[in-house]
Amino acid sequence: EELAFGLATGTAYFRALATAGLPEDEIAPRFVMSLSLGSNLFMQIAKLRAARLLWDRIVESFGVKPAPLFIHGRCSIFNKSVLDPHTNMLRATAEGFAGVVGGVDSMHVAAFDEPIRTPDEFSTRIARNIHVILAEECGFAEVADAAGGSWYVESLTIELAKKAWELFQEVEKRGGMAVALREGFPQSAVAVSAKTRLDAVSKRREAVLGVNLFPNPAETPLAPNPDCAEKKFNERSKRIAAARKGGVSLASPSVEEIAKAFQTGATIGEISKALPRKGAGVPEIPRVRVIRASEGYERLRASTKECPPKVWLAKFGPPKQSKARADFSSGFFAAGGFDVSQKTAGAKSPDEALEQAVASKAQIVVLCSTDDTYPEIVPAFVPALKAKMPGVKVILAGYPADQIEAHKASGVDDFIHLKVDCLAFLTNLQKEL
Repeated sequence: EELAFGLATGTAYFRALATAGLPEDEIAPRFVMSLSLGSNLFMQIAKLRAARLLWDRIVESFGVKPAPLFIHGRCSIFNKSVLDPHTNMLRATAEGFAGVVGGVDSMHVAAFDEPIRTPDEFSTRIARNIHVILAEECGFAEVADAAGGSWYVESLTIELAKKAWELFQEVEKRGGMAVALREGFPQSAVAVSAKTRLDAVSKRREAVLGVNLFPNPAETPLAPNPDCAEKKFNERSKRIAAARKGGVSLASPSVEEIAKAFQTGATIGEISKALPRKGAGVPEIPRVRVIRASEGYERLRASTKECPPKVWLAKFGPPKQSKARADFSSGFFAAGGFDVSQKTAGAKSPDEALEQAVASKAQIVVLCSTDDTYPEIVPAFVPALKAKMPGVKVILAGYPADQIEAHKASGVDDFIHLKVDCLAFLTNLQKEL
């Protein structure tokens, strides 16, 4: 979708410039395509390579000799997190590496605290250093085509190019990118993809380290830095003032006047405001909302921060019997900022487990054992626990399909397993509590 819609936009501009009278052989070399860089290393490399292949094909269709497409890469914001934000450094490094190997001409490596605040001196220095390490210490920029000849990368590039071309053709059939935008076609396609990705993160099928996998509820969040924001604003204002050679004026919206305004130090925002606005005939086109994968978990963790629900893991038997599901349960509830507690050794009997659970004063008790032992444990443990702790939520780790009704009859409230939507489950549980 990113390739197809980007290429469709470029095609629309190409046609418009040609219609305006610019020579087609002068149009092609002037394009810059900006692409996001995600953490899926080989997919990003293939995407950058496919962009050049497809753009050459488009330019040739205008009867012009292909000119190298200038590609600007920017670290994606989608996978960056407010939680455990220093992991954003690792993501940015992987993305920068993918950009260099994929052959970007310029690149913006994002500061790790970008989703939280105005990046400070430390975070911007780290971002710059990633550039330096990739180019100077590793020497990746010295290789013309590091991925060339790799069967995996080449085949992935071709597969991606074919699918992007099919979608590009669909946009063209609709009358081009402008018409498609008015109809909402790109917006709806992106919304479907966004929902798919968010569902995968919510269900922990797509991992975001420090968020839905290996979370650290005890982390100290980064503090806002309003002084840094004000300092950067003042520095920028001084640079603009120093660049100005005179007052900014825009008597007419001609290209010459706009170029002159830029030369005298005008900003894009100032020129945008000075341009005349058209009337009610301008179509209102729905925007694509910028989202991040971890937003749902961030909201949940914020709601549990002041008073995290207490979870007790009731482990039964030796480690080989309970450890796998105890580890799964611990990570599952920690992703929502719940306070998870457990005894190191598993209880030897339901009575011992009952004593431990009551002493924990937890709001949620999670049974951790095997499907084979649950029929013996649940009837002896759950009713007795509910009798002593009437408001407690009892959750069973696992989903033994043939035992579900029996366990519910014994008082089990719910089940957690790999197919459960972790974010939705914990959000609803938080609301109930």
